Amino acid sequence: MFKAVTVIGLIALLFGCAGADRPFANVSCHGENWKELGMQTAKALSSIRTFDTYIETCGSSLDPTAKAAFIDGYARALIDICTKENGRKLGAANQELPNVCPLELRADFQQGYVQGKRDYYEKVRELKKISDDQENRSLQHGQYGVGDPSKAQK
Repeated sequence: MFKAVTVIGLIALLFGCAGADRPFANVSCHGENWKELGMQTAKALSSIRTFDTYIETCGSSLDPTAKAAFIDGYARALIDICTKENGRKLGAANQELPNVCPLELRADFQQGYVQGKRDYYEKVRELKKISDDQENRSLQHGQYGVGDPSKAQK
């Protein structure tokens, strides 16, 4: 049972992460709200270097104010993202620690992440114990028959 839950969880995690490196592949070079795009990029925990792909794709047709607006949106979003609480949520979900938080916000974020990882491993231990207990009961049930093992016929 525990193995099935683990496999299902891993599959869900893999599908959830598919395409995480390119969440904004359909961005046009004109008419974008670059500040909003920067905020979305930060919320996706993607690197600020994502903007480099827009520079390569758009070339000279890129709006000259795009980079500053993107960076502004990205930085504003990080203030909300790089908190102890969000770090704890990521750790508890057993996600990788992203390297997006600036130095000024990183310590609290990482502290929360470590606490979340502890929470995650504690839940894993609890689930393993429950699974082991159920397996032991099943073995006893199969060994002694239905009912109280002390009243089993020999």
